[in-house]
Amino acid sequence: MEQAKAWQGTTDGGSFGQRAMLVIFRYADVRLGYFIVALTVPFYMLGRRKNAGAIYRYFRQRHGYGRMRSLWSVYRNHCIFGNMLIDRFACYAGHAGRFRATIDGEPRFDRLTAGEDGFLMGSAHAGNFEMAGYLLQQDRKKIYGLIYEGEAAVMQQQREQILTRHRIGMIPVRDDLSHVFRMQQVLAEGDIICMPCDRRWGSAKAFRLPFLGGEADFPAGPFAVAAQLGKAMIAIFAMKTGAWSYTVHVRDLSDRLDRSLPVRQLAGQLAGRYAAALEEMLRRYPLQWFNFYDFWN
Repeated sequence: MEQAKAWQGTTDGGSFGQRAMLVIFRYADVRLGYFIVALTVPFYMLGRRKNAGAIYRYFRQRHGYGRMRSLWSVYRNHCIFGNMLIDRFACYAGHAGRFRATIDGEPRFDRLTAGEDGFLMGSAHAGNFEMAGYLLQQDRKKIYGLIYEGEAAVMQQQREQILTRHRIGMIPVRDDLSHVFRMQQVLAEGDIICMPCDRRWGSAKAFRLPFLGGEADFPAGPFAVAAQLGKAMIAIFAMKTGAWSYTVHVRDLSDRLDRSLPVRQLAGQLAGRYAAALEEMLRRYPLQWFNFYDFWN
């Protein structure tokens, strides 16, 4: 599958580099890291020209930018991506409480967490979706995020420690599909499943949907789960707005759905609403798109 080839699913740097980052950001301000990122991004872009080319075409073809603006936007996009990785390391190093959040759509999220039923949160590789779990403070339900198992051990250990403190669990995506049964169990217990809905995770089933002036494939699985089990679904995007600040946008995907429709059709409607919500975010925050491959291919 092209998406799987284009994206390996791991954080760069290896165990030693990642451990060093954790030590540094236990004491250093994130803005020092941002400065270093700004200096090193051009060299990173030269080494990953295929990825940079995909983002260049995203700005040229999806936002209609000129050549120079697109080149500058590729640089800024990579800088923001690096800054968000630093934010994650700052959280792993114990500074999650320093980040501030504005919640757009908080009443809907609060109503769902106050209810007995479990529900799904669809995120994306736009903004910093892992930060949403730290920033959406609530003590009623536990959030379980789908994760890729290929990370270095140090990343997995630090991630698990900080997530546990914030009532967040992890469900590793595995080839034997055991994660699907775990997801059903979590929802039956009244908790929350959070997953990125813009990559297919090894499944060929997808909805081809209008998206930013073209057509792109979105995985059918997350929306089929919500439709099949009759669970509510929201889209959630944590978009960076400052050195220590984010805005978390919540969009209701299941409001006024006709639950009498066949599952496939219902799932397709959820997917269409999700794609529209993601497009809205990228119109507002065009620099915060981090699928570094030809998403519309």
